[in-house]
Amino acid sequence: MKKLLAILFLNLLWCETSNAEDYNICNWIVKEAYADVLKEYPKEKRYFYVVKGDNEKCEYGHGQDETSGFSDCEKNRKENGINGECKLFAIGKKKVLKYKTESKYNKEIKKNFMTSTEVIKTCHWIISEAYVDVFTSHPKEKRYFYVVKGDDERCEYGHGHDANSGLKDCEKHRDAESINGECKLLAIGKKMLKYETQWSAASVIFKDGLYTDCDVITKKDPTIFQNLSFIYKKSVDGYDRRKELYQDRLTSNNEGGWINFEAFIFRAEFEKGPDIYIRVNSEFKTKKKAEKQALKYAKIVGQSPQFLNSWLRRITIHKGDKFWGAARESGDILIHTGMLKRFKKCEEEVFIHELAHITLDPIIGIRDERMKVFVVPWQKAMEADNKFISKYAKDYPHREDVAETINWWIAVRCKPDKISKSAYKKITEGIPNRLKYLDEQNYDT
Repeated sequence: MKKLLAILFLNLLWCETSNAEDYNICNWIVKEAYADVLKEYPKEKRYFYVVKGDNEKCEYGHGQDETSGFSDCEKNRKENGINGECKLFAIGKKKVLKYKTESKYNKEIKKNFMTSTEVIKTCHWIISEAYVDVFTSHPKEKRYFYVVKGDDERCEYGHGHDANSGLKDCEKHRDAESINGECKLLAIGKKMLKYETQWSAASVIFKDGLYTDCDVITKKDPTIFQNLSFIYKKSVDGYDRRKELYQDRLTSNNEGGWINFEAFIFRAEFEKGPDIYIRVNSEFKTKKKAEKQALKYAKIVGQSPQFLNSWLRRITIHKGDKFWGAARESGDILIHTGMLKRFKKCEEEVFIHELAHITLDPIIGIRDERMKVFVVPWQKAMEADNKFISKYAKDYPHREDVAETINWWIAVRCKPDKISKSAYKKITEGIPNRLKYLDEQNYDT
């Protein structure tokens, strides 16, 4: 009678599991936990139960019969805070649950991904910031990067070490933001599907941006710089891109970089506008060499349009071939002198670009593409033009478009003789709405 009941139980169980979808469980359950139980009880048909929760955690339990095996699994599930149902995985060596381990599930997802021709619709910031940040933060991992775009044009994303955890992370953020849409796999590590954003169809005027023409402002231009005085040499805190834990110039999420260093401190005075302090890293060795660097950039400050200098408070100068930067909060421009070896004669234009980050971004910049409820006039001008002055501006419109555009506005409005007629035509016909907006600000150039 007991054998008959056992046969009926297994038949019922098999019918139930054979018609169900494969149960996704953690790989270690099969490779380690179940294998260990078989080794420990080689002559027993242990009832082995498994559970996987919404939080991606797994547990198991086993016993001499279904009741004790289920109870053991339930006990472990509750102790580990797993929200899920314990299911019978095996009786002895006979597996009765149709399942997929993470590796099998990933292989299936990856296979579909590699052959997919779907064009994923998403928001630009997902590509330019979120993906870049995730990829840079996990350079040695092939993160599964999921995205979702709702009917209201809002987007979110999620990522994980495998397909399941990436999907769950995306769904968590989607639900938290009440976005109505399906999370879709956009990338596995560096491999990314084709995508479409708001700016995908927008064209670019100058591929190389401000480096296209570095004669708009030159050393021969007049400067309102008046005097440079040495104050002292002291230890200060500041940013140095050479000390970043990972190089990520594309987003503002770099780790590291902040250091304490010895610097020569100078004060620069001008005919009008506030004084600024220039800190030159003591790696330049002598006060005389440091003064040469400070003098060079003080003159460039004096050559720059007055309206861009209003929030500038400090310049920090290091050696090294790293990109320059700007800190809006402190009004500090970061300079790495080695970069100019690659971009000769462009220091004035690059400096104006960084000045725009300090002075204009907080006032007219988009600041955050995700803030749909607050659309600034500059964004409306961008949308009306549907063109970008450079590829850099197109790639990072909410952060770089103003800084990339300002040099060319200065060129066409103040120094049209410094650029070619074809360049002048491309600019005035390509971004008329941005130019008009800047005209209306009545800046003191």
